[in-house]
Amino acid sequence: MKTIIIKNITIIIIIFIQIISAHEREMMMQVVDNNGNPIVLTVELYELDNLFEPYRSGRSESYWKWVSPSSANVAADHGGDLIPDPTFPLVEPGNYRLRIDNKYTLLTINTEYNGDGDYIIKFQNNQFSIVMNNRGVSISETNDWDIPITVKNFVNSSETGRIQVNGVDIQTNTEIYLKTTTSHDFYAPDVYTGSDFRNWNNIIQNNIYQRLTHNNTLSDDMAYEIISSHHEPTHPLTVHNYLEGGSGGIINIAWLPNGSQVKDDDISSGEFYNAFDATDLPDRYNVSINQTILGQYGTNWEFQYWDDGSTSLTRSNIAVSEPTTLKAYYKGVDKTDAANALTNNNQSKIIRIGTSSTRTLFKVYESMDCVWLEKSTNNGVSWELMNDGKPHQHFL
Repeated sequence: MKTIIIKNITIIIIIFIQIISAHEREMMMQVVDNNGNPIVLTVELYELDNLFEPYRSGRSESYWKWVSPSSANVAADHGGDLIPDPTFPLVEPGNYRLRIDNKYTLLTINTEYNGDGDYIIKFQNNQFSIVMNNRGVSISETNDWDIPITVKNFVNSSETGRIQVNGVDIQTNTEIYLKTTTSHDFYAPDVYTGSDFRNWNNIIQNNIYQRLTHNNTLSDDMAYEIISSHHEPTHPLTVHNYLEGGSGGIINIAWLPNGSQVKDDDISSGEFYNAFDATDLPDRYNVSINQTILGQYGTNWEFQYWDDGSTSLTRSNIAVSEPTTLKAYYKGVDKTDAANALTNNNQSKIIRIGTSSTRTLFKVYESMDCVWLEKSTNNGVSWELMNDGKPHQHFL
């Protein structure tokens, strides 16, 4: 608990409820410090089924004070008038939430009329309490103010499953109460075959495209809103770094759900990535590879071209509406995808140029339907691709 201090003065909030008939009651409220000096604050009364807007709202601007707080009939000093103006006129018997700042109590006003008498509800040290009670008015314990929110989980537009709120499992279409004074975490924990988590609705403030979103705050005007997680259909997007019959290296896939990149992931060659179906969604993907793949199958590999003939390291704006495979072709020194290209003398040739001291050798052979040239300056101990790592002739 903490006491509200204004200029080193402790605030005491006193609420005076006066019954004027069996069915109409007026609630009068005063906010004062412990010296009886008035403090201006807003006090709100809410019906239990409507926390979006107050049933009654008043402020402590009309000054009056208790003359004899221990007496059943408490007088009030309202200037020269001993009849104070009501803060809340004509409050019907029933159940309410009584709110001051970020605290509230459940207030019950009974329908029974038990004769003359007054009611005092005090708010001190962030707690509500009844000082006098002659007609059965009751209050609950004091709580932090919170608002109703409905949580939902959708898979392919069908409502099912659960989400987690602050680590607690909540089944879909459940109304919960969340505080406006603290932040909240929302998590979509479940994985569904053929679908993946895509986004939260726009009530979420942070990272709507992540399963776990932290530090979301709520405001009073969000009462009765829906917070929903959405899972959408996916297809496998597979990328192969083709190393003349082998596979290796890393591919980066960037996700653009609405024209802008929100995240990217690295996957291994041949591994599939869950890409959202582009039939009804605007999602696109950029797929990027490295120019050089180091140390695979005993050598380094240089990128040559994609299966669509393009030579850029990135293929952009890819829409996936069915299972999709992309292939990036790489060339390694002294490697071939042709079975007999290096072992059959009819398929490869080595030529020596220069004197025996220079020992420069040239090799020509077939791979990936192209003719390649390599050279060795140490009598064949090591080789390097010529023509800047590109084939001497494309596509035989």
